[in-house]
Amino acid sequence: MRITSPQSGKCCVASVRRVRTFVIAGFGRVGRVIGRLLDERGYRWVAVDLDAKNVERSRKERLPVFFGNASQEEMVAAGKIDSAKALVITLDDPEAANRFLRR
Repeated sequence: MRITSPQSGKCCVASVRRVRTFVIAGFGRVGRVIGRLLDERGYRWVAVDLDAKNVERSRKERLPVFFGNASQEEMVAAGKIDSAKALVITLDDPEAANRFLRR
């Protein structure tokens, strides 16, 4: 898996084979692809998204997607985001992603 550093823009290689629980913040096109890739490799994941219709569609597909803002304290506690092995931020707004990451 390749991860790009938001600060430097450089790409680094990271091993995630031992990671078993992922949290995906944002479940649009990119979040869905990541969820599908994680499923194919047998990893457990949960996603949080602010689009109620998207969440509803995903829940009908029996996907572990929940409505909310992943950076809010209540969602962090409910989704156990603070104890996740990895957090994947797939927000399309770079400033919002950076604010979320800092928080």
